[in-house]
Amino acid sequence: MVVIFAGVVIGIVLFCINDEEFLTFDFKTEERVMAEELLDEREKIKEVESILVDFLGYLYKKRDYDRAVDLYFYETERKDARESLEWSVDSYGFGRPGFPEVEEIRVLEKEKVAEESFEFVIQFLMTNGDKLKHGPCCGYIPEEGVDYGWDRYLFTLEKIEGDYKVTGGVTYIP
Repeated sequence: MVVIFAGVVIGIVLFCINDEEFLTFDFKTEERVMAEELLDEREKIKEVESILVDFLGYLYKKRDYDRAVDLYFYETERKDARESLEWSVDSYGFGRPGFPEVEEIRVLEKEKVAEESFEFVIQFLMTNGDKLKHGPCCGYIPEEGVDYGWDRYLFTLEKIEGDYKVTGGVTYIP
C-alpha cells in the first residue's frame, strides 16, 4: 500500500511505504529522511533545549553558578569558569535593588547545525514586563524604527565527552 500525504505549507511530502514505514522528502534541504529519524531529531532538540533552559535558569533566576558551570564548556579551571559566569550575570545588574529579574526564558528558534551541535535563539522576559535588551556597540547609532534583534540572544550547545554543554552564547553584552 502506498499513500501520499503532501504538506504543502511546511514543504514536506510524506510517503507511506507500508503500514509501518514512512519516508519524507524535505524540499528545503532536498533530502529523503525516514519519519522515525525526524522524530528522533525532534526528541534530541527537546533534550538539548532543556539543558540550555536549565543552564540559563541556574544563571539568571537561581544564581546557582556551581550547577550552571556543570552545563558549560570551559577550557580554564572550574573556579575561573564559575567566576566568569557570575561576573557576566552581575555585570547586567541582576540582584541590585530596583533592577528587574528574569521571569521567563523563551526559546524563539532552535536548529540542528551539525551532527552534535545545536543553536537556539533566546529571549528573556523581565518581571517588569520588558524584554532584556543589549544595545549597539562601539558608538553605533541605530536607525529609528528598525528591529535589530537586540532582545534576542544566540546560544550554541555541542556534545563534548558524551554530554551536551553550552559552548557559545552571550552571557554579557553592554
